[in-house]
Amino acid sequence: MNIQKNLLLVSPSGKIGGKASFTQRLLDVYNKHNVKYNHIDLVRANSNNRFIRVLEHTLSFFRYKLRLIGILTTRNIDIVQIHTSTYFDFYDLSLFLIISKCFRKKVFLRYGGGSFPEFYKKALGIQKQYIKWVLKSADTLIVQSEYWKGVFKNIGISEERMFVLPNFVNQKQFEPREKDFLTPELQILFIPATSLKGKGFFDVKDSIVRIAESNPRVTFHVVGPKVDKYIARNNIETYKTVFGTEKIALFNKCHIFLLPTRAEGFPNALIEAMAAGLAVITTHIPSIECLVEHNTHCMLIPPENETEFETTLRTLIENREKIQQLGIAAKKWVTNNYSEDIASSLLQKLYN
Repeated sequence: MNIQKNLLLVSPSGKIGGKASFTQRLLDVYNKHNVKYNHIDLVRANSNNRFIRVLEHTLSFFRYKLRLIGILTTRNIDIVQIHTSTYFDFYDLSLFLIISKCFRKKVFLRYGGGSFPEFYKKALGIQKQYIKWVLKSADTLIVQSEYWKGVFKNIGISEERMFVLPNFVNQKQFEPREKDFLTPELQILFIPATSLKGKGFFDVKDSIVRIAESNPRVTFHVVGPKVDKYIARNNIETYKTVFGTEKIALFNKCHIFLLPTRAEGFPNALIEAMAAGLAVITTHIPSIECLVEHNTHCMLIPPENETEFETTLRTLIENREKIQQLGIAAKKWVTNNYSEDIASSLLQKLYN
């Protein structure tokens, strides 16, 4: 990859959240290929004290804009790339676009997240006009899939101004899967993290408990800061958080991955699990249906349907051959569509 542009990336990075995970992978690619970039890392307030959190939010609101102005004033930036989502995040980051445009910079706006249709539908008339103005003001609107391209086209965004850049994964960190299927024990992974409702935790937690209690050779690994309050049982191991090598180790250890989500943009966890060769159970929602084929790459079930979830998972638990078949197909699917090499080629096209 040879990019002869000076980039300014405005986005959170690190370990928490899909947007931060994508940014971190993007930075890894930049560093690997010696891309010239600056980065405004949007670290959000996380104090448990409400007053301190509000104060930190307020200070951050002004501090990051001033830093943007400082960089645009003193450095030769060709492209400002802003990673946004919905609600406060969208309105806040739209100011970065406005400031960048005042400096006559080319702006790439990347939308990530699954709630834009709801966000736009709830917006008042003047808010809808502002949202569309922001999206149209970007020189390029980066979207995560063809599905999202269609969503934005339906509200009047020109198809020619959009560029599809999916999430991607470095497959080299995951181990081969074949040897795992020799053991009689099954390991099942579920990472609702901090979004228990959105990721479908409350829709399936009772099923998980019933299956764990009736299958002594099945162990669930459930990740989230509050999940132990609801499903602490034998055969269910809970974790507050998992990052880095610990997270990769869980993917490499497990056989089945659960993502009974209600809404997604382009789930990082989905392609991570598939890259690791896990059989995945996830939901029939448009942003996932456009990516995978049911019964070939994963098993798709209706969202918020506990009966269908439990039936599908019990059936899969009893069919090792199907687990292995799905895992092999999933790994190949990610290799052919969402590898780091493919992302590098797309980035070359995007910037040049």
